[in-house]
Amino acid sequence: GLVLVDGGLTQLNDLPGATWESVSERLEPPKLAGMPLAEFRERLEQNRGDWQLSPEAIDIILANFELHADGTISPHLTFEHHMQIVRAMWEFQTYERLAQLTCPVMAVPARPKNPQGPAAEFLALKERGVEHALKVRPDLRLEWMEDSVHDIPLQHPEALANLILDFSTLL
Repeated sequence: GLVLVDGGLTQLNDLPGATWESVSERLEPPKLAGMPLAEFRERLEQNRGDWQLSPEAIDIILANFELHADGTISPHLTFEHHMQIVRAMWEFQTYERLAQLTCPVMAVPARPKNPQGPAAEFLALKERGVEHALKVRPDLRLEWMEDSVHDIPLQHPEALANLILDFSTLL
């Protein structure tokens, strides 16, 4: 089976007016290499409105960084490699590939509370992707993760784990 956690249902070129330039700009990560660890930790600890990162989630995020002796950080995934992944996502034809899957599939898309601006646009893209997926895969198991952003494993780890365990018993 395959579990798609807030991904794998959309095509970035399906965003209205999408070009490689506009999408790559939107998905460009912040340049964190060289940032003081204390400043980065402070950012992580800031209230995000609807949710707060737990100390465990902060530790998980920090595992993605090299912590230097001078008190700065560098992501293990470099900016350049991140952008290579974004380019591959841009070029990937999700709608074609979804129809080719032969195993059971569960999708767990995130639906944020009160999305605004780009978050609302990405939610609309996700909803179009779900519609398309259900047409080509009527057996798709769909479990919306409400009041969540993209980082479902950090926000709702137990709920996500339970969904995956439940799905695995059907395989």
